[in-house]
Amino acid sequence: MWVKETRSGWDKRQASLLLCIFADGIDRIAPVIIFHGTGPRLGQEKPKYDPRITVRFNSTAYSNESLFSSYISDYVVPAHGGRHSLFAMDVAQFHKTPTIPEQLKSHKITPSFIHSGCTGLVQPLDISVNPRFKDILRDTTEQEILHQEQNGLDKWSVGDRRIATTWCVGRAWAEFTGRDLGEKIIQDSFPNVGLALPIDPSQDSQLRVKGFRDEELVIGDWRRDIAVENGDLQDIIHEAEDENTLVDYNDSNE
Repeated sequence: MWVKETRSGWDKRQASLLLCIFADGIDRIAPVIIFHGTGPRLGQEKPKYDPRITVRFNSTAYSNESLFSSYISDYVVPAHGGRHSLFAMDVAQFHKTPTIPEQLKSHKITPSFIHSGCTGLVQPLDISVNPRFKDILRDTTEQEILHQEQNGLDKWSVGDRRIATTWCVGRAWAEFTGRDLGEKIIQDSFPNVGLALPIDPSQDSQLRVKGFRDEELVIGDWRRDIAVENGDLQDIIHEAEDENTLVDYNDSNE
């Protein structure tokens, strides 16, 4: 997360922000902020957090296997409602442990890993959402700091910064997702990278990958390619039995 470096202390703390978006643009899972610390001693501070934000703590302020596993069970699984879905995520070390993919698969969620070096090309958050959201968050943070200091807050405690961060993220995310443009940006990002297109090449023209011309992006029907290269899969892949013409990413195509 971006922090304000011109105020004392704002460059000495860090937090991680976890976002989950859906191909239909509907906001189903609240942003999660991971702060440094243990959390239990902050009983008086927690009620002051923005209720639109989920707050977690750990010793590094980064996500890890345990925290992400809880995130899946507490938020991702309920949002899917038991439907078969595709869940795309970066190849972070804690994403690819044996536990995480198996946990997803046990709830009919197929994990799709975006390889390192490719997130700027085919990760919907990176290519469409994060740049615009960060601009809004930066402006919101500037306004919050100015507002607090104009109202007499001349020295920020660690708790003050945590509280302000939750409200800045909450306001910024609500502003982004509340705009018609924000919803459209999210909806367009999935077909642009091929995550919400038919398996056959009928809609490959919607692909928009940075650095590639439209005529270079021809994916084709990958099921036939697999069948040709792996004769033993011929009996497994039956096109006539495949009734799902669209990839269901996070319950986006019902």
